[in-house]
Amino acid sequence: MKNTPRYAWQPYVVAVAIIAAAAALRVWPLQALGVRVAWVTFYPAVTLAALYGGVWAGLLGTLLSCLAVLFLLPVFAHQPFIKDPVDWLGLSVFFATSAMVSVVAELMHRAHAREKRAEAELDRFFTLSVDMFCIASSDGYFKRISPAFTQTLGWSVEEILARPFLDFVHPDDQAATLREVERQVVAGETVLHFENRYRHNDGSWRKLAWNSVPQPGGLMYSVARDVT
Repeated sequence: MKNTPRYAWQPYVVAVAIIAAAAALRVWPLQALGVRVAWVTFYPAVTLAALYGGVWAGLLGTLLSCLAVLFLLPVFAHQPFIKDPVDWLGLSVFFATSAMVSVVAELMHRAHAREKRAEAELDRFFTLSVDMFCIASSDGYFKRISPAFTQTLGWSVEEILARPFLDFVHPDDQAATLREVERQVVAGETVLHFENRYRHNDGSWRKLAWNSVPQPGGLMYSVARDVT
């Protein structure tokens, strides 16, 4: 499913809408609170705005929340919400806390963007390499393979992922292959230049040279090359 593109102004419109909803909730049905707990609906509202739009949307929500408490809500409550030093202190704490939440949300946005870029680079690496890249598991299945597997062995990606990888290994090489898997999963050793034979879709055999590195969780990150 495609992600809906986000326009540059969209986070700010969303922030305004969220703060407007928070102000409406503070007036009704929370009107019985009077001027007490002025910020009860604005803290979560600013958090939502910041999580959706980042630091500037969060700061916009913070500013609008302060303006609402200072000028809008008193109109409906018929009395000021900020009237003594304690109230001003509460406003300062709200502003500082909301600004901090906005900054943290921005850092989360940037970390997520970096993660997406890294995933995109990994996808390109898997897709474009002429070598056979894969992630295999100690349960005996490939978890991910590059298109080079299909080009080298003739099987589709779905066919290879659906069957244990030993199904493709020559019977005479299966015991040695299992020993190399155990070296990685049990001993945590790196495998360098291990060769075995894989069945091609046409019934012939291809000799593959493997390099593999164990990873936590029983995973093995491997690269193979056809050396038939």
